[in-house]
Amino acid sequence: MADSISNSNRYSFREIHVIQLFTAIILLILAVLFKGTGDDGDSLLHYLYAKWAYTDPSLFFNHWAKPLFVLAATPWSQFGFVGIKIFNIVNILLAQYFIYRVCLAWDYKFPWLASLFLILCPMLIYFGLSGLTEPFFACLFSLGLFLFQKEKFLSATILISFLPFARSEGLIIIILCAAYLLWIKKYSFLPWLLTGHVIYGFAGMRFYNNDFLWPFNKIPYPINKAFYGKGELFHFVYNMPYVTGIILSALLLVGCFFLFRDVKKLLQSRNNSRLSLEVFLIYGSF
Repeated sequence: MADSISNSNRYSFREIHVIQLFTAIILLILAVLFKGTGDDGDSLLHYLYAKWAYTDPSLFFNHWAKPLFVLAATPWSQFGFVGIKIFNIVNILLAQYFIYRVCLAWDYKFPWLASLFLILCPMLIYFGLSGLTEPFFACLFSLGLFLFQKEKFLSATILISFLPFARSEGLIIIILCAAYLLWIKKYSFLPWLLTGHVIYGFAGMRFYNNDFLWPFNKIPYPINKAFYGKGELFHFVYNMPYVTGIILSALLLVGCFFLFRDVKKLLQSRNNSRLSLEVFLIYGSF
C-alpha cells in the first residue's frame, strides 16, 4: 500500500512538473517576443508605480497601486515591462504549485488537474503578460490555503491579513478567514488578521497626515466615486466563460451542487477541518 501511494505521488509530481514547464515556456516566449502590456490602463499604471517607487517612498503606500504589490514588484520592474511580466509569470507558477500541493495533501486522484485547469483559463495569458495584480494575489491566496491545510494557522492568518494590500478583494477573504477560524474554534488567531493593517497603518501614516487608519479612510474607490463596483448584478456570471472558459464554467455549475452537499455535511459534522476549509475559503472565495 505504501509503495502504491509512493508511486502515485511520484507520477503526480512528474505530471505537475510537465504542466509547469509547459506553462513557463509558453508564457516566457510570449513575454519576451511580444510587446503587449495586457491593457493600456491599470496594467501600465501598476508597472509605473512599481518602477519608480524607489525614487518616491510614498508610492510604496499608494492605496490604489496596492502597497504590497508595489513592494514585491519593484525589483522586477527595474528590468522594464518584460520584468514585471516575468514577475507575474512566477506568481502564476507558484499559484499552480500551491494549488497542486493542497489537492495532493487531500489525496485527490488527479491533483495536477487543478493546476492544468488554471493554465486553461483564457484570462490567464492576459493577466500573466500584464502588470496587473491578479497573479500576485492568486499566489498569496493559494499559499494561504496551503498553510491552512497544513494547520499552520499563525503563518496563514498573518499572510491573509496582508491580502488587502495586494488587491482590495483581500478584505472579503479576511472576512471569510475570520468566519472559518470562528467555525473551527481557533479564536486565538483572530487578532492576527489585523497584522497587515497595523503594520501598514504605522508604516504609511506619515504619508497621510499621521492618519493611522489610512488603509480604511483612504480607500480610493468610494472616495473618488470611481466606476469600480458598478454594473449589472450578474455581470461576472454572464462573463464567466470569457474568464475561465466554457468547460470550466460548466464545472463551476457542477461545483455549486457539491457546495450545497458539503454545507449540509458540514452542519452535521462541525469538526471536519478539511470540509470547513473547502466551504469557507475555497467555495466562499468564489
